[in-house]
Amino acid sequence: MEPYEDQSSESIDITKLRYALYVRKSTDDKERQQRSVDDQIAECEELAAKLGITLVKPYYRDDGSAKIPDNPKRDQFYKLLNDIRSEKIDGIMAWHPDRLARNMQDGGLIFGLLDSQHIQDLKFVTHYFTNDASGRMLLGISFTLSTYYSANLSQNVKRGHRRAFKEGKSSGTPKHGYIRTEEGIYMPDGKNYDLIVEAWQLRKGGMGLREIAEYINDQGYGRVIKSKRSKKFGKKVTLTYQILSELFKDPFYYGMLFQANKTIDLRDAYDFKPAVSEGDFNEVQRLTRAIKSPLVENRGKAFLPLRGIIQCSFCHRNMGPAPSKSRDGSRYLYYRCTNVSCDRKKKSVRAKVVFDYITYLLQEGLDLTDADYKTYRDNLLKESETNRLEIKREINSKEGALKATKRRIEDISKKIISYDQASRVWKVNNEQLTALEKDEKDLKKQINELRGVESDPEQEALTIEQFLNLSKNVSSKVKAADEVGKDHICRLIFLNLVVDEGKVVSHHLKEPYKTALESRIVLHGRGERTRTFDLTVPNRAR
Repeated sequence: MEPYEDQSSESIDITKLRYALYVRKSTDDKERQQRSVDDQIAECEELAAKLGITLVKPYYRDDGSAKIPDNPKRDQFYKLLNDIRSEKIDGIMAWHPDRLARNMQDGGLIFGLLDSQHIQDLKFVTHYFTNDASGRMLLGISFTLSTYYSANLSQNVKRGHRRAFKEGKSSGTPKHGYIRTEEGIYMPDGKNYDLIVEAWQLRKGGMGLREIAEYINDQGYGRVIKSKRSKKFGKKVTLTYQILSELFKDPFYYGMLFQANKTIDLRDAYDFKPAVSEGDFNEVQRLTRAIKSPLVENRGKAFLPLRGIIQCSFCHRNMGPAPSKSRDGSRYLYYRCTNVSCDRKKKSVRAKVVFDYITYLLQEGLDLTDADYKTYRDNLLKESETNRLEIKREINSKEGALKATKRRIEDISKKIISYDQASRVWKVNNEQLTALEKDEKDLKKQINELRGVESDPEQEALTIEQFLNLSKNVSSKVKAADEVGKDHICRLIFLNLVVDEGKVVSHHLKEPYKTALESRIVLHGRGERTRTFDLTVPNRAR
């Protein structure tokens, strides 16, 4: 589109103003039809040259969506506003007003700076603005239309997804052994499908996950990533122990699809071809549980905090918590890298070093705001939905195992009646029956426990008072809490902590803590400099 001619009768000399160039192209939402960043820059520079105005470098560039207020991915936009308040910038140039805001809150920030005269002028390639009542009205209409477009698009997309799901159509990465048509229908993926069918039968026969993965890959299994948006585009994905571990728990393979906290039977929706029967799926769940050590045997063991959060700086894999006992009987908690291919010489790091680092990092508090609470709450609700879906899958898997166990109990109970109780065959079947009845009881208990933790995320969230109080006293609360409390608080704040052979070398925080902390302080492994508590586990483990 050709730029508007500047016809304003401004009293200010725009050639003496310092304009910031703001460009944005979101990778988060449906803005693929918008101009590329390079195109936006080129057209803005062309307009600036034509008007004789100065663009201050470096330019401000974001990749995040403007639909979401306080979006942490738009850090350059909020930096721009701060620079305007600091009087480093006098005006803004952008390709279109929707590059600045597609929600009313961010649009309100722009109007606030116009009202306070911190922003003296705005220039757009595709919109004509004058800093008067009429110009502001037209700018407000533009922001409103952009907000309406975003909300309406989101509503239509969600409605389309719900309708498609009812029809058995899906989105996201296709399941192994299947391809998905443009309409979202799952179809067998030729030889890959046949190999997945064979994998289910091998698992039913008792073969281990690593052996199945090696065998199926040797037979030529491989799925090529076809999405050009993926960093792995064109690469061939083979099966691994981890992939099979999840695959053999997924009821999709007999026809039940879980997505967005909803369930649909694909066998009723269309001519879906399962990779395994429901009966065989249930039998695999029972056998998988029999192969593992029963969960109930581990429930009396010590709670070990930060599992899955501590990462090795050498191989970038997670380090597991490992209690250790000294010669004098004292027990200590370590985090240990179990990767045999890792180059690190000292495999373990004391938990005390990690928690010293955490308390030192947090000792000044976080000084969070009501807006930070909104970010925390939104993120928690999003994570909780994912967790609830995982719990539903786990419940489904255990219910399948329970059905198979009950069927086995019924079969053995019918047969054992005809055997002589003094015979060996009766004793063997009676032992199996006793073990199966114990499994049935354990499975029922585990299912009830899973349903118990399938809580409403609204109930899990801290109140705003609790949240703000925690932010001010977080270091002391970590020190004072027990193992479960320490783990809970740290999981609210940290994505992970990376450790080398003797100290924490880096950390990654969740929002809003990332912005609150990293704008103020950067630490590099100071765990040993601050004397704090020594983490205990039962029996005075340290």
